[in-house]
Amino acid sequence: MEEKKIRWVNYGDVNPLEHGGIFVASDEEINGKAFEGYFYVERVQKLPMSDSYVVDSAYIGLDNAKELAEVEMALGSLEGFSDEKKAVALLEHFGGANFGTVDIYHSTKEVLEYFRVIGIELEGGI
Repeated sequence: MEEKKIRWVNYGDVNPLEHGGIFVASDEEINGKAFEGYFYVERVQKLPMSDSYVVDSAYIGLDNAKELAEVEMALGSLEGFSDEKKAVALLEHFGGANFGTVDIYHSTKEVLEYFRVIGIELEGGI
């Protein structure tokens, strides 16, 4: 059986290592219809005055109405948001530790290697 390549969509800056990036992959595309509404989300942020990066690695489901309602109270209506953007809003509101892990990478090389391993390829290696 052929391994499926994960299709990551960048919802952040075009230069994610410099200005922050958010990458989203649909678990439904990877594992089928039973995983509709579940997303892998990776967020990278460069620490100020440092060569280090913070990476949130999250698995987010849109099946928690209470969490979505809390985000709507903070942001306003999520009507018109794609499911992927709702997952990003949940990550940004609650933080990565609530949905997965938060790790520190101490160099650009380390974070690029992590992204390569999970299938996120940045143009030119940045």
